[in-house]
Amino acid sequence: MSRSTWEKKLAVYRRWGLSEEEILASFVKFPWFMALSEEKIMALMDLFVHKLGWEAFYLAKNPSIASNGM
Repeated sequence: MSRSTWEKKLAVYRRWGLSEEEILASFVKFPWFMALSEEKIMALMDLFVHKLGWEAFYLAKNPSIASNGM
């Protein structure tokens, strides 16, 4: 993954209120967390945050849950 792609994905997660530390910790636990396209990240976060009412940080702390949503 190029640095610019990585930065774009970080920016998408930051839009949902996640800190860089939370994002990197999620990546270490579950690398798939950063393998998603920007569009899928947005769809995933929208599903869990807006439709299910979860806090974004909950997904960051439990990134494997996200694999069940997509």
